[in-house]
Amino acid sequence: MRLPRVLTPRLIVTVGLTGLLITVGLLLLLAVGTSQFGSLEVARSVAFTSFSLSLIVGALECRSESQTVLTTATFDSKQMNWTLLGELVLTVLVTQMDVFNRILDTTPITLGQFAWALVPALALLILWEAGKA
Repeated sequence: MRLPRVLTPRLIVTVGLTGLLITVGLLLLLAVGTSQFGSLEVARSVAFTSFSLSLIVGALECRSESQTVLTTATFDSKQMNWTLLGELVLTVLVTQMDVFNRILDTTPITLGQFAWALVPALALLILWEAGKA
């Protein structure tokens, strides 16, 4: 008896490239962020935030191997919407609440630093959508 294939070759390549892109983006944020923000701790918090945002992009993009997420159909699942909203709220709170700062060793970040955290996640979204096209 043969088991069904869950990971197609295309999906394996997508997952590999996605992981590589996220890793490069986070390492760049750490390198540039340390000098740009004047602190490795802030750069780490920005990279942590970026990683969390990239997970949100990945969750959206994995809903379909070939269809774009840039439609209203992306948000048809009530459970997925609540999960994404919860993850987005936690992403912000991780660097803004004292309790998370202590537990996760993060540091508060500014709105400008949060914008830097968006860069790898947006690059991931654009490249993933280009790959689907």
